[in-house]
Amino acid sequence: MTRCKAVRCATAALLMLLMACSPRGDTSGGKPWRVVVVADDERMGQMVRSMLSRPIEGLPKEEPTFDVTCVAATGLTSQTCGLRAIVVVEAAADHEGPTSLSYERDAWARPQMIVRVATRSRKRLERDSAKVAQSLTALLERFEMREAIKALSLNRNEEAERLIDSILGCKAIIGADMTSWKTGRDFLWLSDNRQGLMANICIYATDDMATTRLVTTRDSVMAANIEGYGPGMHPRVEQRALVSMKTIRHGGHTATELRGLWQMEGDDMGGPFVSHTIWDTVHRRTLTIDAFLYGPGHDKRDRLRELEAMLFTLRTE
Repeated sequence: MTRCKAVRCATAALLMLLMACSPRGDTSGGKPWRVVVVADDERMGQMVRSMLSRPIEGLPKEEPTFDVTCVAATGLTSQTCGLRAIVVVEAAADHEGPTSLSYERDAWARPQMIVRVATRSRKRLERDSAKVAQSLTALLERFEMREAIKALSLNRNEEAERLIDSILGCKAIIGADMTSWKTGRDFLWLSDNRQGLMANICIYATDDMATTRLVTTRDSVMAANIEGYGPGMHPRVEQRALVSMKTIRHGGHTATELRGLWQMEGDDMGGPFVSHTIWDTVHRRTLTIDAFLYGPGHDKRDRLRELEAMLFTLRTE
């Protein structure tokens, strides 16, 4: 995947964009995790829409990775050009090789990501759909997560961050709305205590570095530090739901991401969670930062993504 300069991106469809749009430093429109797909071939536009609308893992009900709107290049307006995430789909008979992706940042507004999907034909795009979907989704996810971390840095709870440093000897950026907390041994629970959709962050340290025991470790840490409304009630990983475990890049290093559903033992409370676990080589311990939500009936994608931005900021000394 290569980054394209504006002069290299001026193919047919992008020329239409350039005629409709002019460079400016305005703030982009639209909310995070929203994408507009520009394609004069309606079926190809719908193919790309399907790629970006696949359900996210680990939510209690299906929610798409992105909310996607399709428009034709001829129907572009200056307002559309100012949106934060735009995907332009182009088909050219002289396009050689497989479907390719290129991108440009902040062409007509800030922040903005414009991705060009170049292919030979509808059939070729369909043949390449699996690889295109993976690369395109990853590119737009990285863009949105970077922007979420930037926004988080401008609206942070420095008192909570000092608490993390004093209790656990590590660093993390915490959102300003996380105003409640509870401490334990090598453990900190932060919450916004919001009615409706409550967001939570837990940070804890253990000396167990086995990734095969991350689920049981999470359960035991939560049982020791978070009590439900009655005896024996505590959060645990919902074993009947799929738990995704994978290695990810985290601040220039690797981390283990765990994603799934939690449930309150002895109660019907529950929701999604995602955690990052890193190895602290200085203190020979693992550090885990865990985000979880509770809010029956509420969409959870956007809020969980905001919490994930906090996860990516965890750093050892």
